[in-house]
Parts: sequence; C-alpha cells; structure tokens
Amino acid sequence: MTITPGDLQRFWTKVARGPGGCLLWTAGKGNLGHGRFWHEGRLGGAHRFAWEATHGPIPAGLEIDHLCRRPSCVNVAHLEAVTPAVNSQRRSRDLVADRGGGCKHGHDASEYKRYEYAYGSFLMCRACMRDSAEKQRAKKRARTGTSP
Repeated sequence: MTITPGDLQRFWTKVARGPGGCLLWTAGKGNLGHGRFWHEGRLGGAHRFAWEATHGPIPAGLEIDHLCRRPSCVNVAHLEAVTPAVNSQRRSRDLVADRGGGCKHGHDASEYKRYEYAYGSFLMCRACMRDSAEKQRAKKRARTGTSP
C-alpha cells in the first residue's frame, strides 16, 4: 500500500479528539462502528489505515484490536495487532463484563460461546442457545404432529 501526504491529510481531517486520548473517526462508519476510509480505490477500516501508515502492513494472520474498546478510535497507541482468537476473546470478555458477568436471563458468564457463521459471528450464552434450539424443535414437532 502506498500512502501519500495527500492521503494522510485527507485522513486526519476526519478525526477529532475524544475521551481517554482516543482519536475518533468522524466520517462514515460501518455497522459495528468502525471508521471507513477510501484509499487506493477501496473502502477499508480507518483504524487499519492508521496502523499501516504508522507501522507498515498488518502481519499475515493478525487483526487490529482496539485496546480502548472504541471501534471508531484511530489512535495507533490504542491499537494492537493480535490473532483473531485473542481479538475474539477480548471482545467476549468485554461483552460479558458489560452485562454484569452473565446473560440477561441470569446464566453464568462461563456459559458464553462465540458462534461463527458465514455472515459474521455473535456471542451467546450456551444455556440460552440450548433453550432456543429446544423451542425451535418443539415448534417443528407441533407443526408435524410428532412426539419427542
């Protein structure tokens, strides 16, 4: 990736100071709140552009994690290149902490698991997932008239 002074100037005009030393992206954002930036004819993550402008290419097999947990932050001091597993583990830990240590139905935080699908991933309590699957099976049985 080639980054010109013009690219950097255009990038930094879309950044504002935020709390805790964050540099927050003020332009377009994706569904999860990550800044989006056009560079070399492609739309990519603003945090990834900031990382690559400072540190060079992101190492193969690594992702950029926000240590401050703010997806719109582009402060390279708040970014770290980590494996997808570490990034997912940190996201899961933070989500569980935000929920007070458990799910909204009162199940223990140790019951959480990240479910991966082709369209993305989400974190859900295993007990809630089992309950949901059982409800779906019961609906199907009721429709077809079969018993367990």
